[in-house]
Amino acid sequence: MALAIAETMPGLCHLDMKGHKLTQLGVLAIIDKGPLLESLDIRDCHYLNEDLEKKVH
Repeated sequence: MALAIAETMPGLCHLDMKGHKLTQLGVLAIIDKGPLLESLDIRDCHYLNEDLEKKVH
C-alpha cells in the first residue's frame, strides 16, 4: 500500500498511516516521492524501527 501511495500521490501534504502494517521501504518511498509532505503519522506501526519513527516525527 505504501509503495502505491508513493507512486500515485506525490501531491500529498499530510498522511495519517497510524497503526498500519508499513515496512521501512514503504515509509522511505513515501518520504522520497512526497516533496510536499509536511506530516506523516506512523505511530503504532509495529514493523518499523524506532530510528525511522523518530526521523519522521
